[in-house]
Amino acid sequence: MSRDWTVREYRKTDRVALEGFTCTPPRKYHRTQKRYVYWDGREWEYQAQSLLKAPQLWPGESRVVAVDDTSGAIVGAALWRTRGDPSEVFMPALGVALTHRQQGVAGALIEGVTEFAGVNALSAGAPAVSVTGFVRATNLDMITALERMRFVAVDDQDLPDGHVAYSRDFYVA
Repeated sequence: MSRDWTVREYRKTDRVALEGFTCTPPRKYHRTQKRYVYWDGREWEYQAQSLLKAPQLWPGESRVVAVDDTSGAIVGAALWRTRGDPSEVFMPALGVALTHRQQGVAGALIEGVTEFAGVNALSAGAPAVSVTGFVRATNLDMITALERMRFVAVDDQDLPDGHVAYSRDFYVA
């Protein structure tokens, strides 16, 4: 399958394209068509999408985006933040457009996060960067992708129910 997208660091000019980014199926309406169904089993996807589309980045936060080469649309995004130490990175959200799933976009976004976080860690004098994120225990596609990239499950007491934390150290020096 040909790769028709490019991973790069988020730019301020990407804001309009990011607003149009969708990584979840449309929410279902109640039978009266007046409001959303409150729980449709995909609430975690809506939360990740809202984190990725937030208009403001907080100090220590960055985004990596996958951009369609022909249309310029964003087809994937990952949000990452440092925990005070530039060698420790937490990735709270990663999303891929429904049309681009199973094409390696998520793996490329994770590689992009490690690349940009590695540059930050190296400039701060750290020879390695530790990337940690959590995923729903039922999201088997993402768990498989993380394990294929040699991430390992770690014990984290602060996780919401039904989630598993994965971590990996990347040496950048």
